[in-house]
Amino acid sequence: MRRLAAPALAAALSLLPAAARAHSAIPGAGDFYEGLLHPLIVPAHVLVLLGLGLWLGQREAARAQRALPAFAVLLLLGLALSGFAAASEPLPRLLGPALLVLALAAGIAVAAAAHLPGLASAGLAAASALVLGLDSPAEAEGLRAQAISLAGTWIGVHLALLNVAGLTALAKRRWQRLGVRILGSWTAASALMVLALEFRR
Repeated sequence: MRRLAAPALAAALSLLPAAARAHSAIPGAGDFYEGLLHPLIVPAHVLVLLGLGLWLGQREAARAQRALPAFAVLLLLGLALSGFAAASEPLPRLLGPALLVLALAAGIAVAAAAHLPGLASAGLAAASALVLGLDSPAEAEGLRAQAISLAGTWIGVHLALLNVAGLTALAKRRWQRLGVRILGSWTAASALMVLALEFRR
């Protein structure tokens, strides 16, 4: 356990300095690419996508595919409402911790190799997608630029999620499956540590 605790703590602490610039513009990037890269520069987004991707990849393909339509639709809804969410206090301050709780739940499910019921699976995917979308307001100015940025975010989230899930699904050998479970435990530990530090602040 000590071997696992050190990398998890390092990962959690390394994410903290990025919190202040979580939604800052990316210098030199266009509206689409700024949206596309957005899920990869927000620590809570990275953790929830990693945890959810590992969990989906760990499941049978047919079961995992059932969660994807709900994810896609709820992400779209969340992105559409993200502008309103950003202006609705105290909602913006709650979205980051909510994502960390979802990342913690996904990480625990991966570490335990848990097979959740279909409704719970769809619920975890849908909740993650909705909160991800709400926490991803476009920084661009003008409706057209914002729409392009949000479209980039929608694509970027799916690319990240499906790549993690696809790579995880290739882990067939016993030691590879164990590695996936360890990575899930690191994800859960990192989310828990960042959550604890957030509440302490």
